[in-house]
Amino acid sequence: MGLKNPNLVAPNIPLAELGMDSMMAVEIKQTLEREFDILLTAQDIRNLNFAKLKKMTNKAEQEEAYDATEADTNDLDGLKILTRKLQDSDLSPDISVEVATKREVAGSEIFFIPGVDGCASVYKLVEAKIKSSAICLQHGALNMPGVTRSVMKSAAYLLPHILEKMTSQKEFLIVGYSFGSLIAIELARLLEDKNFFGRLILIDGTPDLMKFLIEKFLNHSSEQELQNDILLRFRKMYLESDNEMFALELKKCNTWEEKLKVLTHFSKEINVLTVENQKFLCSTIYDHIIAVQDYNISSLPRLKSSVILLKPTLTPITFGEEDYGLHKVTENAVQIHYVEGTHITMMDNDKIASFINEAL
Repeated sequence: MGLKNPNLVAPNIPLAELGMDSMMAVEIKQTLEREFDILLTAQDIRNLNFAKLKKMTNKAEQEEAYDATEADTNDLDGLKILTRKLQDSDLSPDISVEVATKREVAGSEIFFIPGVDGCASVYKLVEAKIKSSAICLQHGALNMPGVTRSVMKSAAYLLPHILEKMTSQKEFLIVGYSFGSLIAIELARLLEDKNFFGRLILIDGTPDLMKFLIEKFLNHSSEQELQNDILLRFRKMYLESDNEMFALELKKCNTWEEKLKVLTHFSKEINVLTVENQKFLCSTIYDHIIAVQDYNISSLPRLKSSVILLKPTLTPITFGEEDYGLHKVTENAVQIHYVEGTHITMMDNDKIASFINEAL
């Protein structure tokens, strides 16, 4: 904003009164979202002052520091480990989304598979550093209605979008993050059946790891309890208000559709997501958790493709096997690399991009 010494400015004066124009407001909004995972409306931005900014960023940094420890996992929110806060601009019905890469290397197409929310925006911090052209295959309930409860069906649904881009190449490079690693593995298996060969890069995700996380943080004796827990955690992730009344109303419902109606009634304050997008996002998360529970690799042939696993250096969980069980998936030795950070939006994105570029 051109202020030579912000410390001399009264902390409670709105930024708008200090000369913030619309372009600055957009930059401030994007920076808060990118660096601190803070989502604000245009009105919120207009009312910002330095006192509010300091309070918000301090809180975000404290939460990040806590997430970066192997502390008491009982206090961690299971949904936050699997997904992140999204807004309407993150959700689109398109399956195949072009990634804004450098496009310096011709002839090689990279295929990105996002995490449990199915949204391409998770790769935003990485894409500008990638040398080749790439597409991201979105796999949410909005994109692929009717198939998201199955890893196998999801991969089969996405396969034609990959084959369409591979008319002039026999080698593939698929990057999967979190839950997306399961779909990436099955896509590689389908491509190998068609005599393609290639490489997989899995970012903090494997079948065994996903099952471990679901069992540890979202394990319930009944489907009804699982549904209620997902919706309660989803609302808590966006709103700090009490969930007691919401929980009581959920218990009166018999179907998922009824529960989604109750959610949207109690979550009108979530102004970054429309009612429909709240439903799509919750349905995607729920379907993908069911898909993880039903996914079984024990009877499937092992991959011939090479596999690279990128693991965060700091994690809230401890998993017994260093390769997260990937030796059950591939015939080859798994390359394991540690990347500074906690999860993909906080990991060293330059390092992630360099591994992808080296694999081209």
